Formats: sequence, C-alpha cells, structure tokens
Amino acid sequence: MDKETSRKAAHNARVQSMLLRQAAPLFREKGPDHVGIDEVMSRAGMTRGAFYAHFSSKDDVFIASLRQETPLLKSLEGRAGQSPDELRYEMRAMFDDYLSDKSPSSAQT
Repeated sequence: MDKETSRKAAHNARVQSMLLRQAAPLFREKGPDHVGIDEVMSRAGMTRGAFYAHFSSKDDVFIASLRQETPLLKSLEGRAGQSPDELRYEMRAMFDDYLSDKSPSSAQT
C-alpha cells in the first residue's frame, strides 16, 4: 500500500469511527427505526453525501455501532453448536444491556 492510499484509509477509518460515535447514542435513545441519516450527519457536522462515502445504509451504521460497542456480539457471531434458543437468549440480554442507561458508551457521550 502506497503512502497516499494509506493516508486515505486512515482518514476513512477516523471518519467512520466518528460517525459511529455520533450514531450510537441516537440509536440507544430513540431506537434505530426513529433515527434518520440526516440526524446522524447533522450531529456529526457532515453531509448526507459524506455518509454514503463511508456507509451504504443506516442499517450498516447500526450494525457497525453494535459491533464497535458490544464485544459480546462479536463472540456470539463466532459461536457454533449452540441452539437457536440459547443464542436468542444471549442476544436478547446483550440488546437489553445495550439499550439500558447503564451502557458504558452512554456515560462517554
């Protein structure tokens, strides 16, 4: 990877991380169905075009924010041999914790 490509990749990673930091509290507060791209981008001080330069949909941002903030989701994705009911139970507990006021990420915003 040349220097310019490396610089662009680092910039893109910083912008994506910043967008996720802005979107995650909105998703927790209002739920993903009640948060729009324009609201996320307004909070980030960026345009809708910038959003689509880094993400393809609001769902992509929601999933990425869950992955970034919830290590449990990463571990659940890699599980094999568990019944669907066991995975559903663990995932429900994870989402309940994510949406609660005691989420570590909500204390940072």
